[in-house]
Amino acid sequence: MIPPTVNEVASALAGGTVGVMGTLLVLEVVRQRIQEMRQCPYCRGLRRLPCGLCYGVGFIPDASCVSSKSDCENCGGQGLVICCHCDGSGRYLPVEYERALFWQGEEEWNHTPPYL
Repeated sequence: MIPPTVNEVASALAGGTVGVMGTLLVLEVVRQRIQEMRQCPYCRGLRRLPCGLCYGVGFIPDASCVSSKSDCENCGGQGLVICCHCDGSGRYLPVEYERALFWQGEEEWNHTPPYL
């Protein structure tokens, strides 16, 4: 038996590494897409939205005096309010619904077709 040359060993390692890295890259892209699908479409998973009353500034200028300002009553001066779509969870679906859908899908996969 003839032992492999250095070039053959290096080529095999490089080829294997490229294959593994490609697989890891694809898995990471899929994981990110799943995360994007799970997050709330309004706040994009951030759980908060800019206040609609002060436009995210946190204060409202007084009409009587240009230099005075008061904290926004809606956001308490923070400039952000809790997302009303996800109730501050950052998720598209509540956890309970997601679990129910997961278990429903698992039951369908485990179900044997009647013709077998």
